[in-house]
Amino acid sequence: MRYRNQLVLLASKHEKEKAIAAPFMTRLSCTLRVHDFDTDQFGTFTGEIPRTQSPYQTCLLKAKTAAEHFNYACSVASEGSFGPHPSFPFVPGAHELMVFIDREHDWIIAEQLVSQKTNYAMITINKNSDINDFLKRVLFPSHALIVQAISDNHVVGKGINDLDVLMHHLSLGFKTEKELLLATDMRAMMNPTRMEVIGELADKLALRIATPCAQCACPGFGFKATRGALPCDCCGSSTSFYKEEVWGCIACAHQEYKMRKDGLLKAEPTFCDYCNP
Repeated sequence: MRYRNQLVLLASKHEKEKAIAAPFMTRLSCTLRVHDFDTDQFGTFTGEIPRTQSPYQTCLLKAKTAAEHFNYACSVASEGSFGPHPSFPFVPGAHELMVFIDREHDWIIAEQLVSQKTNYAMITINKNSDINDFLKRVLFPSHALIVQAISDNHVVGKGINDLDVLMHHLSLGFKTEKELLLATDMRAMMNPTRMEVIGELADKLALRIATPCAQCACPGFGFKATRGALPCDCCGSSTSFYKEEVWGCIACAHQEYKMRKDGLLKAEPTFCDYCNP
């Protein structure tokens, strides 16, 4: 195993080692190390510091900057985005990215996970708003909240996981604001549901790192793209469902083609432009 007994730097200040360390030890036999490194410099969920690059570029920048600063050969970082689920627009979704870099070989191995498993939500409230249903829906107080001013996005309080503390920050906010934003705190250490998803992605990434290319033995062989289209089960026309997955190497041109994980060979007419224009 290529990375056995190697120390890998985790670029995080949000306790993500609680989710990432175990998969890396189990799959790769390597140990995570965490140092005092301010990942908030690359952007915050509350917008206090804007994220100026894409989630992937931000994630990569975290890993590279931390590795160079602390002089590690290998590092890992993750980045999350939240909003409507791409397949179910009216359902909130989490998009987690994680990258592993090997500076010695100039390798980048990345994985992503889109999940419906999130409590992500926000509401605009005034002094008379009833927030009890919202608190139940977002799993408060086990999952923390943020109170933010509407007028200038000033953060009144974050990491709030106590009702009395929440009421205190709401009272403070309403001294100067007619409306406040009440939102879920999506930092990993404040959100057990997100931490669970990060753990799932860490296992997915560690498994990919442990998968060598059959041609050059480089780690990280895995999914790269999709190709083709499934035929309609009714008329045989092409549908919007892809036919197979393209797996490839991060270092050489070797590729393999694999069936869909769901085993589908044909698609329902619902997804056919001819049957359902």
